[in-house]
Amino acid sequence: MEFDETAFEPIELPEGATAALCFDVAKRVRASPRVIGAPLAAAYSMPMFVGRAFTVEGEEDLSLSADESLTLWTRMLSRTPANSVLVIAPGDTRRAYMGELSAHALSLKGCRGAIVDGPCRDLVQIEAQRFPIICRGTVPNDVVGAWKPTRFEHPVTVAGEKIANAEVIVGDRDGAVIFGFDHLERVMAGIRDAFESENKVRDAILAGEDPSEAYLKYRKF
Repeated sequence: MEFDETAFEPIELPEGATAALCFDVAKRVRASPRVIGAPLAAAYSMPMFVGRAFTVEGEEDLSLSADESLTLWTRMLSRTPANSVLVIAPGDTRRAYMGELSAHALSLKGCRGAIVDGPCRDLVQIEAQRFPIICRGTVPNDVVGAWKPTRFEHPVTVAGEKIANAEVIVGDRDGAVIFGFDHLERVMAGIRDAFESENKVRDAILAGEDPSEAYLKYRKF
């Protein structure tokens, strides 16, 4: 099937939503959420992001010329749709799979962020752009002449968790939560309900109420 890069519509979660809250709600509504966390981590103190997964699998190929590898890499960037989260399962951790120019190109295309099961580089410049990345540390060397993407839009495994193409990803400094798109409306409704309950608990505790009593009253903490 021909890939349609206009397929993903923007997802707007209720203001103040976090990855942790999305996990709690997705679990409550039985959306079978999965999480991405340590040893992957936010590349910097980045903003929350949400989008639908665009999955890429790849492998090392030391026979590639610099031109061949960069042609394949830039085609991958061009193929990444707006309102997506690029998810790369590179197959190794010996080189950086995201850098300044790639992050800038993705941001201009409307990509919401990236999850990379490998290192990144150029974090000072990426932080200045405010492009969200969750990755596995940093290294200074890149993919030139050494790596190629091999499959797109197939399920990939990142940090032991399977991510299917087009699933919803919510990420922030805590990590990322993944769940099926068919659960999105229930998760969003659950987030709105959770805010109402959490605000009551927060107000009670800030007013000096015992935390145990506040929990028993509202069944939320």
